[in-house]
Amino acid sequence: AENLFGEQHGCQPMKSRFPIKWPLGLDVLHKQWLANADKRLLAYQQPFLDQLGPNLEIKIMGSIGYTTYDPPNVEAVLSSRFDGMSFARVVGIYIAHTRYRLLSRH
Repeated sequence: AENLFGEQHGCQPMKSRFPIKWPLGLDVLHKQWLANADKRLLAYQQPFLDQLGPNLEIKIMGSIGYTTYDPPNVEAVLSSRFDGMSFARVVGIYIAHTRYRLLSRH
């Protein structure tokens, strides 16, 4: 369904994938949980974003998620319909984009 949606809307396939080592991406989930508890989630994620670029795919617990902080992609997401997309995911995309813009000024 996602591939068909992407093809219908001219989306390019994701070239970068968040590296996972354990089955179902439990290593990533575990490390992010610990980093979040220590209030250092963004610090944990930043090296991955720096290395992988602004658009990436992550597979955790059998689900596929997409992350972008690429300004044209953020604009496209925010100006499109949100059928099948939760508000939390949309807000997360906006926050990631805003964070990137703020950090890139320094």
